[in-house]
Formats: sequence, C-alpha cells, structure tokens
Amino acid sequence: MSTSQTWLVTGASQDLGLGLALALQLAAGHRVAATARHLGQVLGRASPTFLPLQTDLTHEACVAQAIAEAMHTLDTWHPLTVSTSFEQ
Repeated sequence: MSTSQTWLVTGASQDLGLGLALALQLAAGHRVAATARHLGQVLGRASPTFLPLQTDLTHEACVAQAIAEAMHTLDTWHPLTVSTSFEQ
C-alpha cells in the first residue's frame, strides 16, 4: 500500500514554499500542486507528480479553479495548505 499523498502548497514560487513543495515531491515521494502568483522557477519543475499552478489567493475564483485543476490532474486528494508568502 502506498503512503503517497497529494499536497497543496501555496506561495511556492520561492524560498520556504518552494523548498517545502520540492521536499514533499522529491524526498517524500508525494504529489504536489504548487501555487504561485508568478510561476517563475516553479514552471520548469512540472512533472506527473509536480503541478505548478498560477493562482492569486486574493481571488476566490482563481483559488477554486486551481483546486479543481489539482484534483483532476493529480487524481487523489489529501490536501495540506501551507501559506508561506502572502502579500497584498
């Protein structure tokens, strides 16, 4: 039985959020939906287990769309939301 989970990490474009997203995917073998306002360096890491999503957390419709895309693309859903950087 697999212990792999699917995680939603917000603020994943840099620093702590990016580090957490990569650690979850690479070291722990989990599937990760990594959200960021600006995809930057996250976009180049796309894979079957790493889904970069451009999302503005200040817009409810954008958040709902990102969650729906993550659920569809990554299949299973056991989320943990970690907000690591949020600016208005």
